[in-house]
Amino acid sequence: MRRMRRSVCWAFAAATVPAIVVSGCGANPKPAPVVTVTLSQGSTSVRIRAEVAATPDARERGLMGRRSLGSDSGMLFLFPNSVREGFWMKDTLIPLDVVFISGGAVVEVDSMTPCRTSTCPVTTPAASYDRALEVPAGSLVVRRIGTGARFTVDGEVPVAS
Repeated sequence: MRRMRRSVCWAFAAATVPAIVVSGCGANPKPAPVVTVTLSQGSTSVRIRAEVAATPDARERGLMGRRSLGSDSGMLFLFPNSVREGFWMKDTLIPLDVVFISGGAVVEVDSMTPCRTSTCPVTTPAASYDRALEVPAGSLVVRRIGTGARFTVDGEVPVAS
């Protein structure tokens, strides 16, 4: 009887432990790659430490749920081709500016406000773009960075999918 009980305990442990270990896989997503981007206009240059969103899932998630973002921080969205997709602020808690970039130049900068409903406004630029950068609202206008600014990236840039 004692041997049977011990066998049952071992069988239970053998089945349960791997299930617990596997269920934890993927619970903590891999941190986003980080690059330094520079926006330059006239004699002004601004360096921003940006997390990179290069996959459809990362682009969809964006900065949702973030409670704060440093003045020199942001998120760089990479697209495999030139697009003219809109951005929205669903479940985004902080006001942001979105900088649309094409061919290394800023083509448009728009301000967006937080939205917690499913009917959030969509911000779509007039021109197509291949990258977009979200930064804290107002952080570029006070530095006189806008349409026409040059855009460069330092660091290893992942391939967009």
